[in-house]
Amino acid sequence: MLSVKHRLKGRKAFNDLFRAGKTFSNDVLLMKIAPGKEDEPTKFGFGASLKFSKKAVERNRAKRWMREAVREKLEQVQPGYSVVFFVSPKFPKEKLNFQMVSEGVENLLKKAKIL
Repeated sequence: MLSVKHRLKGRKAFNDLFRAGKTFSNDVLLMKIAPGKEDEPTKFGFGASLKFSKKAVERNRAKRWMREAVREKLEQVQPGYSVVFFVSPKFPKEKLNFQMVSEGVENLLKKAKIL
């Protein structure tokens, strides 16, 4: 689990990020990123929509995998950003596994040049 200082919380924070954020995506994940306060650590949020899966168990599993993948890379991430990850609803949930999510997170962080 991510520490409290690395969690993006609140409806307003998510809405601001969607309005002003830049989008990066690959086959598995979508990422929205926006600059935040430079002196604060980067904050992360995670989501999986009903379009991805109607079952809460599958959505929660995908979010846990994304959190763990980010936690492993946390030391290498530059401070001062707000980031939200989503599972792509077009990707088949049966093929999704932790390795794919981890590679996708790393790929998107490198695309955004914050890793």
